[in-house]
Amino acid sequence: MIYEEDSLFELFKEERQAWDDFLTKGKRDMTRDFFRFVKTHPRKGAPTRKIAFVEGRYAAPFNGFICGTDQTPDYAVWGLFGKSDPQWGHRQPEKCRQLLDVLMPGASTQPLRQDVTKRRFFFSGTPYGDFDEVPTEAKQDYFDRYSLLLHLGWNTMIQEDYDKLSHFVENGGTLLIGLPQFSRHVKRDFLEEMMELNLWNDGDLSEFCGLKAVGPGKCYSGQWNAIGREEYVIPELSAVPSKSPEEDGPCRLAKLELTGAEPFIWDAMTGEPLVCRFRRGQGVVYTVTAYAYPGHEALQKVMAALIAKLAAENLPQCRVDDPSKEVFWNEWVENDNARRLMLLNTDWTAAGNRKKIVIDNGRIRFETEVVEREAKILTVLPNMILEPDSPELHVEVLDGGGIRCHGTGMHRITVHLADRTEIKTVDLTQDTVTDF
Repeated sequence: MIYEEDSLFELFKEERQAWDDFLTKGKRDMTRDFFRFVKTHPRKGAPTRKIAFVEGRYAAPFNGFICGTDQTPDYAVWGLFGKSDPQWGHRQPEKCRQLLDVLMPGASTQPLRQDVTKRRFFFSGTPYGDFDEVPTEAKQDYFDRYSLLLHLGWNTMIQEDYDKLSHFVENGGTLLIGLPQFSRHVKRDFLEEMMELNLWNDGDLSEFCGLKAVGPGKCYSGQWNAIGREEYVIPELSAVPSKSPEEDGPCRLAKLELTGAEPFIWDAMTGEPLVCRFRRGQGVVYTVTAYAYPGHEALQKVMAALIAKLAAENLPQCRVDDPSKEVFWNEWVENDNARRLMLLNTDWTAAGNRKKIVIDNGRIRFETEVVEREAKILTVLPNMILEPDSPELHVEVLDGGGIRCHGTGMHRITVHLADRTEIKTVDLTQDTVTDF
């Protein structure tokens, strides 16, 4: 009987199935449909990415997709090349990945722990649009293409990186960074106590951050207040502690001398600064003034709220308001007069479900739906946004300013204008070049 059950189970392995069985045929059909879509919907231009997460110098190549299910947070950050010492496991520095939940809700941070009901292994929505991950070794011109940099994990500061970040801010960029990112440590021993960060320029960050850190001070109470506190949104993270809420130890705020910076977020119980804002050149630096990494258990909520605030201030020209946080979207710029919004509903828990979203490009605002498993591409022109009735229809923007539609049969295109909405019928059995 055991043999028969095992044999029955083996029949459901994909490599043992026949050509026309449900799973193999379904996989071929989906692959065929995808390649057809790619061939009939050519992309031009480049995606808009305003936000980048900085992978610090000597940071381990942490990635939630490389770890097996049996690996715990004690798994060494450098895998088989790391020490077996507990501090070489996934600790405070790596928890910055859990803060990225704001930008890609539920994306896997394994082996760090997450609420299993929220974790997404492969796909996620993008509430603030697509974003990049950039190594600190990248060249200056690569850094300067973004408007917001999030520098939250392990980093060993050197002159080259200091200069690149300075140039980024002075030329109009916004930087969120913590004191540990100015550390000169190359070993992880200091993580156990977090009392000596070996800070750049001995803690005198006046030129960069408008403050001096003279040592660890009082512990953070866990209660915070901020300029414009009532406007903050508190994102719901999927992260859970690896073992206990106290596992990261005390979260001490730095003893500070402010040399131009202003408290932006502070401890509501003691009034001690938690985040300081410093305007430098054309840009601004937000410094987390704690002797702890921003991913520390005590800081995750306030840091998530600040990331959400800064991300909302650094959106592409065309943006999507998605209450479900299940819709992946990004903006593509073809030229000065044509943009695309590409959207995909990543909620595959119910076939054909629809997510209501709001499109807003500053002049035109309207509500629409994104259907599960159907790519949706909107064409954004100077005075209108075109919404095809089917993903089968491709709208091409001609260099001369006209529109050519590609597809078969009859289609409807919803034309969204600033003050009204119109429906245009396209007969693809006739001429496909039209004006709007």
